[in-house]
Amino acid sequence: MLTEHPNRIRKLLVSDKMNKEGVFGVRMFKNGEEQTVVLDNYIPCDESGEPVFSSANGNELWVILLEKAWAKLHGSYERIIGGQAHLTLRDMTGAPAFEFETSDEEAFARILEGEHLNYAMAAGINPLDQNQAAKVKQLGLVTEHSYGLLSAAEVHDKKGNLARLVQMRNPWGNFEWQGDWGDKSDCWTPELKLQLDLKDDADDGTFWMSFDDMKKYFGRFQVAKINDDYTFSSLKIRQDPNSFNLIKFKVASTGEHTLSVSQKGERMFDRDSAYKYANCRLIILKWKNDKNPNAGFEYVCGSKGVEERDAYIELKKLDKGTYYFYIEMEWPVDHPLYDFCVTSYGESNVTFEGDDAQQLCENKKEVALEIAFMAKA
Repeated sequence: MLTEHPNRIRKLLVSDKMNKEGVFGVRMFKNGEEQTVVLDNYIPCDESGEPVFSSANGNELWVILLEKAWAKLHGSYERIIGGQAHLTLRDMTGAPAFEFETSDEEAFARILEGEHLNYAMAAGINPLDQNQAAKVKQLGLVTEHSYGLLSAAEVHDKKGNLARLVQMRNPWGNFEWQGDWGDKSDCWTPELKLQLDLKDDADDGTFWMSFDDMKKYFGRFQVAKINDDYTFSSLKIRQDPNSFNLIKFKVASTGEHTLSVSQKGERMFDRDSAYKYANCRLIILKWKNDKNPNAGFEYVCGSKGVEERDAYIELKKLDKGTYYFYIEMEWPVDHPLYDFCVTSYGESNVTFEGDDAQQLCENKKEVALEIAFMAKA
């Protein structure tokens, strides 16, 4: 996924040079906060001296370092077993990341868009029972395993029928799909091989399959909307139960931005904990006059997050100016903490300046909602 663009791996490392102290730094965006994870150069190994967990490809060290940083953030290697690809990509890049059903009508179009915009994409096979897993393995697929989703194409097959294809990669670097449109499939013509740059039986983990087969075996796919030129910013805030926040923020220049509320991830807690994500209500208001809030507000948009770690508002065009972000959390009973982060990922710098709930509406929810309602009207 990230390895398709090596510069994205380099951006995760504070330095790609060795130092005599054996200290490394890895940049992460965990729980909505940009942070640097500091590591030593000790790696868990078995009795033969081989790494216990991930291993390097030749002299590469970055895989082992990223895994160790990921484990350190979560408290142990055990706690990072499994997980969801889009949440991991969000935490490693700061980019908004989403999961979609392959059965969605817009699924193939989303994959085409992701390839065109150089997004990082992945797909995984849902857990299956032992017999089903064995049948899938005979086809060259692995269950409970994340595949890189590289590209999509529409071609005409031997009969002249339109075929929708997806290209995937097994990160193991081998063990590939053996069905239609796999490397050894007779679906290919010399012309199609040339068109899609197919290497004959390369056994490199990369393969094509029909989108219909993808829908059959891969229930979901994930997309991280990474743009290497975009800026990440965030602010950690607290909200007591039955309260709200009115976060003032400034957008430096007009452009595409994604705002979010990011709660602490469930993987930061024990597996047997009853931790749940809160629902949240989100409203964005723009000052009509940047120098005078008394001039009133314009309603921009609203959204709601339902038991999601990251609740997003995507704005293709957010004008330069001053805004308020109304946030109301519905904390579950006996929730262990009441803080979260507001974040921005977009074309320009966004500065979060703090909570104005007291100053603007004396911490009265009905006053804040009236302001939002009047702005929308």
